[in-house]
Amino acid sequence: MHTDSGQDSSRGSSQDSCKTKSDYTIDESRVVQFDTINLVRERQMVRRYDCDGRVVSEKIEEVQSPRMTYTLKSKREVKGKGRRATEQLNDITGSGVNRQTCSTMQRDFVEALLTLPFRVILNGLQNIFSPAETRATMDVTLDYSPTPLTSEVDPGVQMIDYEFKKLCPGQKKVIKEMRRRGDIMDSDKLCYKFFEKGTLVLAVNYKEVTLDGVKEIKASDCKKRN
Repeated sequence: MHTDSGQDSSRGSSQDSCKTKSDYTIDESRVVQFDTINLVRERQMVRRYDCDGRVVSEKIEEVQSPRMTYTLKSKREVKGKGRRATEQLNDITGSGVNRQTCSTMQRDFVEALLTLPFRVILNGLQNIFSPAETRATMDVTLDYSPTPLTSEVDPGVQMIDYEFKKLCPGQKKVIKEMRRRGDIMDSDKLCYKFFEKGTLVLAVNYKEVTLDGVKEIKASDCKKRN
């Protein structure tokens, strides 16, 4: 296995247009968190076969993309435990922006409300083995080579400004009424108050690895022949 670190020269440069790319200041009024992640791009010799078992290609290909699911948590905790905590957490939505790439991240609380019954059950099962979650969370896919559904990161230190906000009292009734009328769910039209504003100082380590051996891939869409 061979390892190479540094930036991929073939990577796009859309982040170069980000106006806050060089901003590493910290606002003392915000909560500050620190963390480190490792992103690895794996390449390997891949041999592909057709339906007759003949080799159609043999070349180095990417077998693992440099991305990962990251859970950003608030430092502040909700009051209460069990079902009460879960219901409060599902009133909270998170959003953020990476200053170095201008890439955004968001978890919408309309989606959270739709999954509430499943989360309450899951939380109850988790309580049997471990304490229930009491901090707001936002799961995002951090990606060195971003797609429309992932959030772009660069190697090095990333300053990610995030916000968790909570539904104002009475807004669940508004949502129920919107559902009853068949209106399109629009989170921007709802009232909310801030639960926590913070900055995540995230150190991103990136490297490329070429794996030993050959990965063989056989054709999977072959039709049976008479």
